[in-house]
Amino acid sequence: MKEFVDVINQFEKYNILIEKLSDLIGCEGIITIGDDLKTAIMCYLEKMTKDEYKWIEYFIYELDYGKKYKDGCIIDSDGSYIKLRTPEDLYNFLEKNKS
Repeated sequence: MKEFVDVINQFEKYNILIEKLSDLIGCEGIITIGDDLKTAIMCYLEKMTKDEYKWIEYFIYELDYGKKYKDGCIIDSDGSYIKLRTPEDLYNFLEKNKS
């Protein structure tokens, strides 16, 4: 789990750095430094965790690394809440649901 969490945390640090750089030079969305490597790492994580439903991408891009998570925003088929507030939550969810 530690390695998975470390990678997700590094992704977040990278995105924050790119946002700051974009703000500094005034060209939001134009800087693509490292995007190919980021895509490769994302594919690797998806394969290693058998994330066929793109939960990692959802956590990163839609939930903004869990910052936008609210109880009830993700509901399992049995009606229970799926908690994705932290990278650890994401890892545990993926491990629990491996096919």
